Amino acid sequence: MNSEYSSFFFSGILGDHWKAFVNRFLGGLPSMFMCLTSQVPNLYPKDEIVPLLDMIRTRAKKAGKDGSIAELYIYFIELCRTNLHMVMCMSPFGDNFRTRLRMFPSLVNCCTIDWFSEWPEEALHSVATNFVASVS
Repeated sequence: MNSEYSSFFFSGILGDHWKAFVNRFLGGLPSMFMCLTSQVPNLYPKDEIVPLLDMIRTRAKKAGKDGSIAELYIYFIELCRTNLHMVMCMSPFGDNFRTRLRMFPSLVNCCTIDWFSEWPEEALHSVATNFVASVS
């Protein structure tokens, strides 16, 4: 297992079935557990865990881990959290974006949203008005 950064890039043309998958992945059944720990319960069968952890045992010992199965698994999750990222790109304009955020709440609750394009003046005014109204 190499310590390389990896990203899954999802563009705005994905169908809603993919967004549903990402929503379940980010905030599935135990959504707070997933958001806080980056773990997906029962992702690997027990017979696949040991070989996976054996691959990182040497690196974990160098990092000061004790070598127990639990400690190795925690270290594995740390490596995944550090090196694996999901990038979703979609347009923030129109009702589709708002509808998707309502349908898939983990896109807001468990993600960092970065805006990379200019907003229309109407959208900026709407956000500012709503923000000021909530502060008042």
